[in-house]
Amino acid sequence: MRKILILLVLCLGVLSFSASKTSREVAKKVDTVPGFEKLIWGMSKDEVINKLGEPKFNFDKILTYENLEFIGLNVEVDFYFKDGELYQWRGDAETTSSDNFELLRMYMRKYPKGTNWGTGEMYHFMNSERENDMSIYFYMDKKPAKVEFRYTSPKEFDRKEQERKEEKLKKEQQEKQTYDKI
Repeated sequence: MRKILILLVLCLGVLSFSASKTSREVAKKVDTVPGFEKLIWGMSKDEVINKLGEPKFNFDKILTYENLEFIGLNVEVDFYFKDGELYQWRGDAETTSSDNFELLRMYMRKYPKGTNWGTGEMYHFMNSERENDMSIYFYMDKKPAKVEFRYTSPKEFDRKEQERKEEKLKKEQQEKQTYDKI
C-alpha cells in the first residue's frame, strides 16, 4: 500500500511538472513574434540585437534589419519599441504579382476571419485578433511587385482597444451632454 501511495505521489508530481511546463510553453508561444521565433514581444532593443545581431540602423525607437527571412522572402524589417519594449514589426519584400496572389490566398486560408479588399493594383489583408493583429499590403502592378507586413503585439492590441473604448465613451458622453442642453 505504501509503495502504491509513493508511486501515486510521484506520478502526480510528474503530471504537475509537465502541465506547468506546457502552460509556460503555450504562454511563450503566444508571446513569440510571428515570423521571428527567437523574439518575444516586449523584448528590449539590446535583447533583439543579442538574438539577431547588429542591425543596419539603430535609431532611438527602431531597429532596421536587411535580408531577414520571413515565409521564404528576404524582408527588410523595422522593429518598433515603445517604453523600451518591442511592440510591432513592419517589413517589406520584392515579389511578383503571382507570388502576391498566392500569399494573399495563403493568409486568407490561414486566417479566415481576416478581411481583404483590393483594386487589382493593391490588396490589403487585415486580421485584427489579439494574438494575430496584422495588416498585409500586396502591391501587384509595381515592377517588381511588393508586399508589406505589419504585425502588432497583443499588449499593443489591448492598449489600442482600450483607447478606442475610452474614445467611444467620451463621444457618447459629449452627445448626451449636447442632448441634455436641448
